[in-house]
Amino acid sequence: MDALTIAGLKPELEQFLARFDDCFARRDTRAHLTTYGGGQLLNVERKNVEAMAREAGVPVRTLQEFLSQHKWNEDLVRQRLLAMVRDEHAHEHSIGMIDETSDDKKGDKTPGVQRQHLGCSGKLDNGIVTVHLAYAADDFHCLLDGELFLPQSWSDNRPRCREAGIPDTMVYRPKSEIALELYDRARKAGVNFAWLTFDEWYGAKPAFLQGLDDRGQYFVGETHGRFGLWQLLVCRNVTNPTEVKYFISNAPPETPTETLLLVAFSRWRVERCFQDDKGEVGLDHDEGRRYIGLKRHLILSAVSLLFLARVDQQLRKKKQGMDSLSGPHGDLRCDHLIVA
Repeated sequence: MDALTIAGLKPELEQFLARFDDCFARRDTRAHLTTYGGGQLLNVERKNVEAMAREAGVPVRTLQEFLSQHKWNEDLVRQRLLAMVRDEHAHEHSIGMIDETSDDKKGDKTPGVQRQHLGCSGKLDNGIVTVHLAYAADDFHCLLDGELFLPQSWSDNRPRCREAGIPDTMVYRPKSEIALELYDRARKAGVNFAWLTFDEWYGAKPAFLQGLDDRGQYFVGETHGRFGLWQLLVCRNVTNPTEVKYFISNAPPETPTETLLLVAFSRWRVERCFQDDKGEVGLDHDEGRRYIGLKRHLILSAVSLLFLARVDQQLRKKKQGMDSLSGPHGDLRCDHLIVA
C-alpha cells in the first residue's frame, strides 16, 4: 500500500484505532499505536521498528520501548479485536481455521528460536514458529489470535527464558494444545464458529480432535488415509487423479457433502491471511529479543490486518455485489476441482 493510499485512509485508520484508547493508560504511549499501525501499512521493504520510526520521524528507541517496556494492556487489545469480530462480522456459516506459520531468524536471542522445520523455507532452519486462529465469514477473513510455540530446549532452560522475558508459567506445549487455548480464548470472548478446519498435522492428533468434540465444535480437518474415526471424506483432484486428500469430521451424518467440501477446502483463507500479514503488514519483520515485544507485535499485526480486511471488504462491496464465497483467484465457490 503506497503513501498516497495511506494518507487517504489516515482518518479512517485513526478512527479505527481510537476504539483501543482505553487499553493505554498514558496518552503519549497511546500515540505510538498510531505510529506503529500506520507504519505497518506503509509500502517499505522492511517494516521493522527502525524503518517505521524513520518514516514517522520519531526516535527508534522510543518505538522499541513502546513494544517491550511501556505499560499498556495488550491482552485488552486482543479482547477488543475479538469483540469487534464477534459484534460486526458474525455469520451463521463462519469458519475458524487453525494453522501455524514460521519466520527464519538469525542468532539465538529471539524468543523460541532454534533449528527446526520452518514452513516458510520448507526445511530445517533457524527460526521461530507461531500458532494462529483465523476467522472467515462470507467474503471476510482475518487473524484472531496467535501465540509463540516454545520448544522443549527453551522450556528446559529457564535462565534463558527469563533473559528473554518469557514467564515461568510459559512452558513447552504441543502446538495442538496451543491451538485449543486460542480457540477457548475466542469462544470465551463470544466468537462463534459454525465450523473449524485445520491441516493434516492437527487432524492426526486424537487428543486435539477429541478436545474439539468435547467442546461441541463441528470440524472438517485434513488427516491421513489410515484414520478411522468419525466420518472419513476422501477427495480426488479431477485434474490430477493421483492427488488424493483425506478429511475427518464430527458433523452429523445428514450434513450435505457440499458443506463438508466447502469447509474442508477453506484453509486457503488462513494462508491468505498469513500472506497478507507478512507482505502487507510485516508480521515476520519483528526483530525484538523480548517475549512481550513479540506478543505485542503478533497482536498489533492482527489489528492492522483487521483494518485492511475491513477496508478491502468495503471497497469490494462498492465495486460489485457479493453473491458467493470468494476464492483466492476470483469469485469461486472453491479453489479446487474435486470429487468426493
